Amino acid sequence: MSHREVEEWADMIAQMQDDNSWRPKINYKKMEEGDSYGDIPNYIKYNIESTERGHIIRIITETGVHTYNCKWKDYKRTGRPITKK
Repeated sequence: MSHREVEEWADMIAQMQDDNSWRPKINYKKMEEGDSYGDIPNYIKYNIESTERGHIIRIITETGVHTYNCKWKDYKRTGRPITKK
């Protein structure tokens, strides 16, 4: 890609950002029964720990830590669990 083509792309992106009517096309998955959605506006970082029955997900926010213990229904991991410390 030439320098001129890069400049043209940059100009096009700047025009799209300045145009309030332009929105990116996002293909959201349709929510199914049992699906859930949560908005975390004060998110800082996350940590995932693997266990023999699933995963433990910790989401750190400005207001504290939210822990989700995700277990597989009919599965048990064989061998030593992988843990990240």
